Amino acid sequence: MLATGMAMGFPFSFATEQKHNLLNSLTQFQISLSYAEATGGVYDSQDGGKM
Repeated sequence: MLATGMAMGFPFSFATEQKHNLLNSLTQFQISLSYAEATGGVYDSQDGGKM
């Protein structure tokens, strides 16, 4: 029963999680572009997306 519940619940929560990750990535990407334009440099995303 537990395995069935997990199997049914997993795809939904995974899809929701992926959607949030995608939105966050898009937002960070837009911030990166704005930052790069403002500074004339390339934004380094290796530092966790902090400016």
